[in-house]
Order: sequence, then structure tokens, then C-alpha cells
Amino acid sequence: ELVTALNRAGGGSLTLRIRQGDPKAVEEALSALKQPGSDAPRLVEIVQTFGEVRQPECIPVLLELLETSDSEALQSAVLTALQSYDEDRIAAGVLERYATFSEDVLSVAQTLLVSRPQWTQMFLEAIDADDIAADSVPLDVVRKMTIHSGDGIASLIAKHWQNVDGASTGEM
Repeated sequence: ELVTALNRAGGGSLTLRIRQGDPKAVEEALSALKQPGSDAPRLVEIVQTFGEVRQPECIPVLLELLETSDSEALQSAVLTALQSYDEDRIAAGVLERYATFSEDVLSVAQTLLVSRPQWTQMFLEAIDADDIAADSVPLDVVRKMTIHSGDGIASLIAKHWQNVDGASTGEM
């Protein structure tokens, strides 16, 4: 009842309206994301909302924002939000921009890339092609890769890191 009353009164924040599936709110949010020079905290909030409320039309806008924004907070928010979607163009876009990320953003990108078997395969193929140095990938990220089954994944992990043992009790 409260949400209905807010809508009738013309109130409600942009994020609330996105959560309600309001197409005009989604359009307004996407438009705001296309202007990355605006209020950064507001943009982060919008990006986080798109991560929680799936709106597939936001994927190209988020990938573009990842490419054009220099804000680490915004890049991290985009990478986190994109984990909610399952499209190979996401991993391809992240791998394309991979070398330009700061150390903090790189950690979020690695988490995204090992979150799905296909993306892990793409990540490993980039490592195998020497686009990414195998020794630059932390061991905990490599361990996450081993969660995914598949001969291609297992053979590339073995090729670049030999035997990847689980963490010892002390390491955990």
C-alpha cells in the first residue's frame, strides 16, 4: 500500500522505481550511467541496483562504463553487478580491460572471471595466450578456478600452476 501511495504521489527514489520494474526509471538510470562525470555515489547506487534487480539492457551500458570510468569505486561496483548476469560478452569485456585495472579493481575482476565455468575457461585462455601473466594471478584465485570441472580448465590449470593443492588449515 505504501509503495502504491508513493507512486500515485509521484514520489519514490530512482532505485525504488527500478526495483518496481518501472521502465521509465530504468531508462532514466541508464541515461545517468552514460554520463559518468555526474554524482559518483549516485551512479554506484544505480549500478548496485542493477546487480540486484536484473535488467539485461543494462549490460552494454555497464560494460561501456567499465571502459570509460576511472573511478575505482564505480569500476568495482560494475564488476560486482555484472556477476548477476550470465553472458560471455561480460567476461570478454572484462578481459579486454583487464590490464588497465588497479590492484583493488583487479581483485574484483578476478572474482568475476572465476565465478562461472565458461568465464574461467576464457580467463585461462587469456593466460595461456600470454595476455595475462600466470604468476600475476593469486593462488587463492587459482584455487577458485579448480571448483569448475572440465578437462580444458583442469589441463590449463595444471599447465600453468602444476598441482594446486587446497589451502592448509594454517593458511585458512
